[in-house]
Amino acid sequence: MIPIYDKHGNVIYEVSGANLSGADLSRANLSGADLSGADLSETNLSRANLFGADLSGANLFRADLSGANLSGANLFRTDLSETNLSGADLSGANLFGANLSGADLSGANLFRADLSGANLSRTLGLLDPIAYLSLNFKSITSGIIAYKTFSHLYKPPAYWDIAEGAVISEEVNSNRQDTCGCGINVGSLAWIESNNTRNLPIWEVLIEWSWLSTLIVPYNADGKVRVGRCRLIRKLK
Repeated sequence: MIPIYDKHGNVIYEVSGANLSGADLSRANLSGADLSGADLSETNLSRANLFGADLSGANLFRADLSGANLSGANLFRTDLSETNLSGADLSGANLFGANLSGADLSGANLFRADLSGANLSRTLGLLDPIAYLSLNFKSITSGIIAYKTFSHLYKPPAYWDIAEGAVISEEVNSNRQDTCGCGINVGSLAWIESNNTRNLPIWEVLIEWSWLSTLIVPYNADGKVRVGRCRLIRKLK
């Protein structure tokens, strides 16, 4: 048996055989386990609990991590190429420099995950911002139409002129892993109406084509995006 240890040196799980490649660890509780540098290629870790586990430098090539809890896990420079991560919780995970080429990230939660330097070539399931904008927002000759309310969670900056024809600007959080961040948060009309619990006035806004370079579509976007500049067109109500 191979003991698997947590960061305090306590045995939390044991796996038979010297090679973990191809092992069945589905639904295993490996929370906090030290699996750094381990060969877990083609291992079945579906729905496993790997919360806070150290998988840095591990080989997870073609492993099945579908539905796994990897929240807060350390996946620094981990080989996750062609790995099934569909439905996995990767919120807050460290994926710095990880190889995710060909991985399936369909439905994965990437909220506040660190993907700095990660290889995302040929990944499946990541939200396509072009298709997303086409599906949720109307394009016109001068740009893209979106909608916004003010003072839902935060008061607008004092330097914004909330008036028809006014242009408002803000620095944008460019991290696509952050579902909500600084910038001008706008949404589709359906999203705004379903989330307008305070019955605030809804503004139609225009994102001109030249301003699209500031637009961020989060990986887990559900109808809301953020942008650095837009023009207030009219108040719907």
